[in-house]
Amino acid sequence: MGQAERDRVAAAVQQLQDQGVDIDDLDSLSAGLDTAYAQWATTRTGDHSAIVGRYSFGIGEHLSRHTDLDWRIVTDLFGTDLGLLDGPRGSFMVVPGNHRSLRRLDAWSCLESRGESCWSS
Repeated sequence: MGQAERDRVAAAVQQLQDQGVDIDDLDSLSAGLDTAYAQWATTRTGDHSAIVGRYSFGIGEHLSRHTDLDWRIVTDLFGTDLGLLDGPRGSFMVVPGNHRSLRRLDAWSCLESRGESCWSS
């Protein structure tokens, strides 16, 4: 991953922190996303994609800090993007920019709080 990609992640994280979001706290990320989306939904002004992008990077940075996943440039069925891989072989991949990842934020919060998978509950 090059400097330009690192700068993209850092800029998004800084924007979230400037809004009072704690990247190390999934509840804070979740509440921040809910607030940002609610504000956008009431006015439908501004760039919805920018909100999603910031929080995608925030979730990815949280994973980078608190798991064995590392930021890398990855390629999947949807194309090439920034993602997170485990270990040198990258047998597990998460692409936070894939907007479906945001729908899993509550599941990640549940996983962190209960220490188990909550996706099927």
